[in-house]
Amino acid sequence: MKHLKKFLLSLLIFSGSMGIIHSQDTKPYGSLANQTSVREELSIANKNGIQNAYAFTQRYKGVLGDPFMENKWLEGKICLTQDSAIVEKQQVKIKFSSYTNELWILNGQDSMIAFSKDIRWFAFTKSLSEDVFEKHPEINPSDPDRFYKNVYTDNEFRLVQDVRKKLKKADYVDRGMYTSGSQYDRFEDDNEYHLCYQNRPPTKVKLSVSSFKKALPKNMSKKLDAQAKKHMIPSKFSERDARRLLESLKTDDKN
Repeated sequence: MKHLKKFLLSLLIFSGSMGIIHSQDTKPYGSLANQTSVREELSIANKNGIQNAYAFTQRYKGVLGDPFMENKWLEGKICLTQDSAIVEKQQVKIKFSSYTNELWILNGQDSMIAFSKDIRWFAFTKSLSEDVFEKHPEINPSDPDRFYKNVYTDNEFRLVQDVRKKLKKADYVDRGMYTSGSQYDRFEDDNEYHLCYQNRPPTKVKLSVSSFKKALPKNMSKKLDAQAKKHMIPSKFSERDARRLLESLKTDDKN
């Protein structure tokens, strides 16, 4: 296999189509037209000790969902670890596996899975904004190359999302008089958020006023409540509201 850095750096030089080692079928997950089956696609789950339900029941019906944050190729940019070279080419598309925390790269009809150690950061580019994924080894020192989506960052606060999915195996049971469980393996969102204040260690949080209060110093509780009320932030909120709340704590006069 060619080294990822050589492949990506070559994209900075050549604009024509080129072959990429470690080819993948680019059809939507679970609908491969070649001999690769859904069962083979889930082989990584088995390697991690997760058993699917092929032998559990004859009524197993397959897989619901997919392992990707968005199961389509999107425009983006990639910053390489070496020399911080940035790849941003129209023919290069990316998508992110929330299940394995891996970046997939498409060039033409070929795709490959990047080695995380070779990527400094990557971003999905949108018309008015970018979703930037970076490494934050302070969150989990045992997994320093894990990517997190930046939700909000300033000189005091940093809120990131660990974009995750889990594979929940089929658990269908037929007891004659009644049945229970699901006949499908299914991918489910399992996202986590981490909030860091100044130089304090990051804290796992939920998007709620009460969770933010627990993660921040006690002397900020009254101010956080006041700003949430002033800016009409609900008790449980969205990422957009989280940005508004943290921005208000930074810009308003401190108590």
